[in-house]
Amino acid sequence: MANTDYFSQNGQADSNKIKDLIREIEIGLWDNYLFYDYESFMNIRAQHNLANVVQNMLMMNQQQANDRNNQVEVTESK
Repeated sequence: MANTDYFSQNGQADSNKIKDLIREIEIGLWDNYLFYDYESFMNIRAQHNLANVVQNMLMMNQQQANDRNNQVEVTESK
């Protein structure tokens, strides 16, 4: 169901309500609401980047451990 707050009964935009909305936006009443999506996106992006860094560190540590084990096995087999 559509939000009818800014529309009249006939489905047309109510110019008085739209003017009030524009005034509210201009004086900053909607700032927190409008910035929420951007902040949410940036938080998700930061979490994703952090997860990639941690994953890369773990993979690098695992690769180093595998290399050390391979060197020990080669040395022991000689």
